[in-house]
Amino acid sequence: MKLYDYDKEFERLIAEATDPETGEVSDDIDDKLNDLSMERDQKIANVVYYIKERLAEAEALKTEADKLSKRRKVAENDANNLKNYLAYCLNYEPYKNGIIDIRFRNSESVHITNEDLIDDEYMVISRAPSKTAIKAAIKSGVEVEGAEIVENRSIIIK
Repeated sequence: MKLYDYDKEFERLIAEATDPETGEVSDDIDDKLNDLSMERDQKIANVVYYIKERLAEAEALKTEADKLSKRRKVAENDANNLKNYLAYCLNYEPYKNGIIDIRFRNSESVHITNEDLIDDEYMVISRAPSKTAIKAAIKSGVEVEGAEIVENRSIIIK
């Protein structure tokens, strides 16, 4: 199903110029589109409609991935809860028949009851640059080695 109607020849050229694995557009796209016999406004409209179509598809895929992720989590939780139930029913005793072999293994893990009481020597400290603070410093005239403000341009399609 398509939300937008764009020229079939344009669609064919875009398909030829786009890597199906990565979505990268080849460098010769400009030449291919220039060879297309249609008005500039129509070419622009086709590109915009194609962009909107791809964004709509990406959003639909994200929505479906989220649904599948939730279903996966439910299935995993269901299986884990049934494992716990089975372990309880077996009283953590091994079980074996011709097809099934259930065993139990002891393991250890640390459960933190109150993180505030843990000494610093047992804490992991991560270090990451604060881009917000760096940007503010550079804008106020401070030179920050290893960082610079790069001006980007983005396109807005409405």
